[in-house]
Amino acid sequence: MRLSHQDVEHVARLARLRLTPQERERMVEVLSSVLAHMEVLGDGVSSERPLSTDRVNAFSGLREDRPSRTEAPERLLALGPNTRAGQFSVPRIVQDA
Repeated sequence: MRLSHQDVEHVARLARLRLTPQERERMVEVLSSVLAHMEVLGDGVSSERPLSTDRVNAFSGLREDRPSRTEAPERLLALGPNTRAGQFSVPRIVQDA
């Protein structure tokens, strides 16, 4: 789809932009190119065919969840500056509303 100079002027007016004649000419080319790319992408979408999620689910960056040996909680708590009732104790930073 090729945009006209009037289309670009209309978009520029909506965006409150003042374009020089050179900028207007460039925007006709750039915006027409963007719309052409969008048309190509739109050609692959069909209501008759469900969208594929195979590519999204093909690889998960997360490792498989497997049990492993962990440190004893007491040893880990000993690394912190303050503990209370088997948990780390930290200063309050949020005031009550």
